[in-house]
Amino acid sequence: MSKAPFSEVRRNPLKYAWQAYYKAVYSPYIKPYLKSRVGESELNKLYGEHDQSIALLTRLSQDHNLITTPEEEYAPIFICSTGWRTGSTLLQRLVMSTGEALIWGEPYSDTLPSHSLFSHLRAFKSDYPYEECFRQISSDNVTALTESWTAYLFPPMQALYNAHRSFFIKLLKEPAVEKGFKYWGMKEVRLNIDQVLYLNWLFPNAKFIFLTRNPIDAYRSYKGRKWYVKWPDLKVDTAIDFASFWSYLAKGFADNIPNLQSILVRYEDLISQEAEITKIEDFIGFQVDRQILNKRVKEPIKKHNKSLSWPEIFLIKKTAGEIAHSFGYEL
Repeated sequence: MSKAPFSEVRRNPLKYAWQAYYKAVYSPYIKPYLKSRVGESELNKLYGEHDQSIALLTRLSQDHNLITTPEEEYAPIFICSTGWRTGSTLLQRLVMSTGEALIWGEPYSDTLPSHSLFSHLRAFKSDYPYEECFRQISSDNVTALTESWTAYLFPPMQALYNAHRSFFIKLLKEPAVEKGFKYWGMKEVRLNIDQVLYLNWLFPNAKFIFLTRNPIDAYRSYKGRKWYVKWPDLKVDTAIDFASFWSYLAKGFADNIPNLQSILVRYEDLISQEAEITKIEDFIGFQVDRQILNKRVKEPIKKHNKSLSWPEIFLIKKTAGEIAHSFGYEL
């Protein structure tokens, strides 16, 4: 907007006052938050209610007598972070540094395979599938099939469970083993606690490393990017979106760490404390190469503006401050 003559400003003071306010305050600071999309209600719609997920997995195991404890010789390792820019790639590289493990990086991320597979289990209710969906069948008694109502003839629930488990074995484990690695797993930045519990349901001996970072610093590193919680519905492009998602993931992890074979790692401790590396080694069961922490890998994305405005910092503090405090951060 070109500078208006003083005489014009005097004739239309309200017009030019509004234009100045719009350019200096409303457009850069207020407008982005009015279009914020990522809130607790939207995330609950996407991921589901946590308590319901726990009850669902428990009921499926109990009602159908599922064998849910097949052991792996080498337990899968899952790195889960509180959103983007937390150092998850650095931790992934560290775990892979001595050639013991292959940790896949956000495999087919926009398709969210863990979320998609778990989501279809939500259709199971206390009265579904019906009892008549499951019956004793045999090739020795074809008459029982041809002379009965077979519109609903389901494979056993154990078969469904095994199929879910097989998906991750085929996708993550077998390619890693074929390439000579003992351990396998993946790192993800968008897994919420429900999907973590789902993976633990499939692999009861799995090890989970939960990684977090000060949300203000994480957003400073993220700012300018426009990535999706779920493509193409929920895009994170404001500070309040980022903080809402960070808080949602962090709270779920914090509440359930004691119930899983897991550890919590703070990015700030990872890069500065020897004891944190030792803790990780003791947990995963093999050594890592500490020199990885000194090797910076150039990120294949363009640089972004890293400065934060005071409204952005205020909104991050307001949205994420309480749960961040439980992780030892004073925002």
